[in-house]
Amino acid sequence: MINIIDANNLAGKLNLLGEEAFDEKLIELIGRYKKSKYILVFDGRDRLGDKYEKGNITVIYTPKDEFYKSADDKIVELAKIYLNSGEGAKIVTDDLEIIGKVKKI
Repeated sequence: MINIIDANNLAGKLNLLGEEAFDEKLIELIGRYKKSKYILVFDGRDRLGDKYEKGNITVIYTPKDEFYKSADDKIVELAKIYLNSGEGAKIVTDDLEIIGKVKKI
């Protein structure tokens, strides 16, 4: 099972969002938990987005384009992939829109 994390949402809950390099701080914090796999999905900063792996974490910055309006779209896409694959996924967010979309999958 994989943990798909709404990274900006979690950073806000941990009062990291206003800090410089909040994304790196969150990645470091989640990296301490070695027993699971995580996908951290951040809102992207540019049209291309980015993706890389760091240990047990996949970090995704969504592209800003006509398909991905925010990280929410990518989170729902990943939820469909993992939930339909049989591998399973936990979605970590309190965003009611994301929760509603994932419940329909």
